[in-house]
Amino acid sequence: MQRASMSGAVPVFALGLTILAVFVLLSATGYVDALLVLLSILTPLTAFLLGALGLRLFGRESEMRHDMFHSVNLWIGIGLIMLSLSEAAAILLSITATPLQIEATIGLMQLPGLLLWGFGVLQYLQSANSSLEFAETGRLWMILLVVTSLATLILIAAIALYMPGTGVIENVVLSPIVVGQGMLATIALGLVWTFRHGEIARPIFLIFCGFLLYLIRTVHWAFTVSTIGTPLNGVIAIEAYIFLGAALVLARNLGVRVK
Repeated sequence: MQRASMSGAVPVFALGLTILAVFVLLSATGYVDALLVLLSILTPLTAFLLGALGLRLFGRESEMRHDMFHSVNLWIGIGLIMLSLSEAAAILLSITATPLQIEATIGLMQLPGLLLWGFGVLQYLQSANSSLEFAETGRLWMILLVVTSLATLILIAAIALYMPGTGVIENVVLSPIVVGQGMLATIALGLVWTFRHGEIARPIFLIFCGFLLYLIRTVHWAFTVSTIGTPLNGVIAIEAYIFLGAALVLARNLGVRVK
């Protein structure tokens, strides 16, 4: 196995730090409108470019198509492209639409990209479990289903009790999306721990960071007074995409077959 050199991911991290520095500078100097316009362009553009990079890195090597680690990176790249489209649509919707149920609509627009991420991560989890035998396959999926279902019901009930201003439709749509993202971050963290002594742990850790930031971003716009079009929400999304893009670059030389 080749080593996962961090040098290739430096330009991606440099881009993330540059965008973060611009965000801090414009926020501190009061150029909020200019920052809002800039991030409205950069958020979908960053997701699209990093997704296209992922397709370029992982979409051409047909001999690696049966490598589950290769596959999860390919699905993350495709998911980034799908989310870039939802980002652009969400920005337009937040500008032109009425506030009625806009959160649920945006959540549904993001769902295809998130499902692609989930498909890739769960596919890799199944492959790793087949090799390392964490648990019986049927039992593993049953545990994930029960935990996810219970967490969703608890979150729906908690929001209904403690955030009565949240509409029923928004609650029912967004709660499973938030729980699903939390599940993906948890699985990624578990995989980091499982492969902590190997090179593969580095890109998976970056995937975990990206999933965690995206979860924070979703909670921020879904269950607070903020909206998806605010500068803070945009910069959190961009940094999440940066971590995922860096993971794709870092993983490009790793062909790890766990099955």
